[in-house]
Amino acid sequence: MNLKTKYTRSQLEHLINEWVIGRNSKRNRAIISDKLIDGMTIPEIAEKYDLSETRVKTIIRDFKRNIGEL
Repeated sequence: MNLKTKYTRSQLEHLINEWVIGRNSKRNRAIISDKLIDGMTIPEIAEKYDLSETRVKTIIRDFKRNIGEL
């Protein structure tokens, strides 16, 4: 199931704020929000934050794993 259909926007925002901690957490929260809430594509996010697509995918995958969705 898609996280966007499983959770409301406010629930997703709460999950992101609660589970994304550590170094680069502010950036990582923004990346995850861009993908899961705003629907941006991986290439768009990678370009916006000057990161590789692989790094963006890893950030999103790690978040999903941490909340038990992967």
